[in-house]
Amino acid sequence: MTLNEGAKKRRRRGRRRVYAASPSKPWTPPEKKRISPSAEKIIERLPSMSLMQTVGVWRNAIQALGAKEKAAFHAAAQQVLDAVEDEWLRRRLEPASQDGFFKWPSTDAPGGAGSIVSEGWVQEGVLGFLGYRAGKTSDLSGSVRQGILKQAFEGVIPPAFPKPYLDQWGDPGTAQRLRKIAESIAAFARNAKRRSEDRLDQAIADWESDLEYLYLEFYVGRFGFGWPSTQL
Repeated sequence: MTLNEGAKKRRRRGRRRVYAASPSKPWTPPEKKRISPSAEKIIERLPSMSLMQTVGVWRNAIQALGAKEKAAFHAAAQQVLDAVEDEWLRRRLEPASQDGFFKWPSTDAPGGAGSIVSEGWVQEGVLGFLGYRAGKTSDLSGSVRQGILKQAFEGVIPPAFPKPYLDQWGDPGTAQRLRKIAESIAAFARNAKRRSEDRLDQAIADWESDLEYLYLEFYVGRFGFGWPSTQL
């Protein structure tokens, strides 16, 4: 063995000894996101709340996320929002009772004058149940209305409706879900236009603004179904 070959061999042994002496770091699971104390108290109570109470918590979280002056609470509000939808999904998959289901609204109007009560249009169905309202009688800002629509598109629908009805809404983030939301809002606007009442002008403007938001934010570049129109 030559001098150079011996030196190379010693260097290789030395490198192996160095590597062997270096302790390998044990695997540690990724750190879980810390839940804020204010959110934790609410989240802990969710399993014991009625369905309507959880919807109230969901609405409050949406309101907080849509308020710029509450930016400091946005992280906590998002944690609460996610937890509520996890609870809805759990209840949908593991229904313990029928207590959370409300009586399905009827379209019968015995004794009525044949006119449509505008206050009831957005109170029925998924959007109304989530608190979506438009027009002069609504206390929701545009950002909050659109926050509700965004979450209705991307999130979990509360388990308060018959399965055949929920099936019409499809899965979160799908063309079917977006189309159902858009068609509902377009129908609200068309029905209001048929009434030709000035008091509904603000509601029509809100619905058309929300449709434009959904179109630009979620439809363009992603889906190709026929976008609904508010024109008569």
